[in-house]
Amino acid sequence: MNTLREINIFLGAKDPVLGSILYDNVDCPLLHDPVITEDFLLYRICKTIVSQQLSTRAANTIWSRFENGLTTTNDLKKRVLELDETASSEFGISRQKVSYLKNLVRRSASGKFSLVALFKLSDKQIIDQLTSLKGIGVWSAEMFLIFCFKRVDIFSFGDSGLNKALKLLYENQELGHREIDQITSNWSPYRSVASWFLWRSLDSGKLQEK
Repeated sequence: MNTLREINIFLGAKDPVLGSILYDNVDCPLLHDPVITEDFLLYRICKTIVSQQLSTRAANTIWSRFENGLTTTNDLKKRVLELDETASSEFGISRQKVSYLKNLVRRSASGKFSLVALFKLSDKQIIDQLTSLKGIGVWSAEMFLIFCFKRVDIFSFGDSGLNKALKLLYENQELGHREIDQITSNWSPYRSVASWFLWRSLDSGKLQEK
């Protein structure tokens, strides 16, 4: 794995516009070694399901409320399986998401589905396997690849934040899928790292409407 500085030099040379938001003096989590244990991965994918279609702030608030008092993954599994129709008012988790969480925990507990076993597969194979589970779409699978398996060459076309950030960065609100694909293909094999800087620039206000 190259250093962040080396990756930024590569990305900046490929795309000077992107280069304007890159910097080296930051700890990029995507360059850390992945934690590949069933318990950790189950925890992360449960959090991803809860976070779907929510703002970052809302997702963090709901998840913090849900995991309050949990100390082990077994505690997490137990709480998921005990969720009922009151989960929406108690934690803010919809009935549909509760069913997705329960299905995932039950399949994991039965040994019918192993998240660790996915690690050796290709990006596409992992997405196919994860999206076969109820409640996990392409976006969730891509976030899992980026933040859990630390796959550094993923760009999520369905991520509204990335699309917004690109339109602001390039000062072009008309960018469509084809144009975005042309831009981001130049970032390979570090599209995840470029995406991380886009998210970061959007959250910090560095990229905003003028």
